[in-house]
Formats: sequence, structure tokens, C-alpha cells
Amino acid sequence: PGYQGVGRVGRGGMGVVYLATRVSDGTKVALKTIALGTSAPQRDIQRFLREANILRQLQHPNIVTFHDMGRQGDTLYFVMDYVAGTDAGDLLVRQGPLRIGRAVRLVCQALEALHHAHAQGFVHRDVKPANLLVSGESGREICKVADFGLARVYHASVLSGITMLGESGGTPDYMPPEQITHYREVRPTADQYAAAATLYRLLAGKHLYDFSGLSPAKR
Repeated sequence: PGYQGVGRVGRGGMGVVYLATRVSDGTKVALKTIALGTSAPQRDIQRFLREANILRQLQHPNIVTFHDMGRQGDTLYFVMDYVAGTDAGDLLVRQGPLRIGRAVRLVCQALEALHHAHAQGFVHRDVKPANLLVSGESGREICKVADFGLARVYHASVLSGITMLGESGGTPDYMPPEQITHYREVRPTADQYAAAATLYRLLAGKHLYDFSGLSPAKR
């Protein structure tokens, strides 16, 4: 209610993201949805609600802004900024390794966003190029950190009762060792490591470590 759908812009493991227009003022927004019922595991619903509740508390120019949340029938949804552009991972695929100044500017903006999140008591746990949304022209690009679905509270706050179901999470190519061995206990330094691994990937076009030859059990 209050939004006019424009079209689907993405689909992930948890649901569908639509581009929509807010009827009251014509603003373009991203509307993220997840269907309740047997098709949606409790883990995914919990992650969806966590992301919405964390974004609600984070107000920073380099973090995707939360606007609204609700339920329509069997669908949960929350509304956030629509970032017209791409992500840093797609930039790398389409353009190859980024120039040093450009990559550093994007990652420094991401670090400002993460510093804000850490100050509020949250650690992201899934910093990677695909979660850095980029808009604007080269040299004046704005980077916004997205996807706080794996974020957690690392010290007491209003969300301290929310826990992650399961034993691990994140993207191995960007995870520090402590996130693999003690997933639930990682602190802001894990995000700093992931940001550095992201910068390396954007500059070198390859990951810090090559896991391609390892079986899934050994990764």
C-alpha cells in the first residue's frame, strides 16, 4: 500500500526486490519482499527482519536508507533507497581492475559507513564488492553499503536478543580466519579485513587467496 510497482530489479535467496514509486511524492524506491509460509525457511525470515531492523537504526549517507516496513497478505516487505547504478563487483566484471584512486575512494566511503555501523554496535559480516552499490559519474561516485542480512550486534543494544541460526555465514573470499572459526563472535575488525580484501580484489582483479582448486569441504 502506498507504492506503485515498476518492475523486478533483482532476486536473491530470500526473495525479490522491486523498483517502485512512492505514490505520495513520486520517489523511486527499492521494495524488498519475502513470502511467508512453507517456502520461506525460518532462517531466511529472521535474516530479512534483521536487515530491516538494523537499517532502520543506521542513518548515514553511505548506507542504503530504510524508509518503511510492513506486511501485505503473506508477503513481508521493507522499503529502502533505490540506488540507480551498479555494484563494485559488476564494475570489475565490465571494466576490469579499477584505477587506484577510484577504488580507494569507493572503499573509503564504505569504511565510513562501516565505522558508523560499528559505533551503533553492529558488525556487517559480509562486506564484498557486490554489497557496495555505486552511483554517479566516475570521480564523483557515491558508494552505499547494502545487505545487512548477516549483520549482528557485537555488544548490548536493543537487538541483542537476535541471534543467527546456523554456524557460519559470509563470503569465504573476503572473510578473516576468526569469522570462519568463531562466526558468532566476530567484531568490527572482521569488516575491516573484508574491506581490505575488497580493495585488493578491485585493484588486482583477483582474490587474496585462490580457493578454486579446493573442494568445498576444504574451503
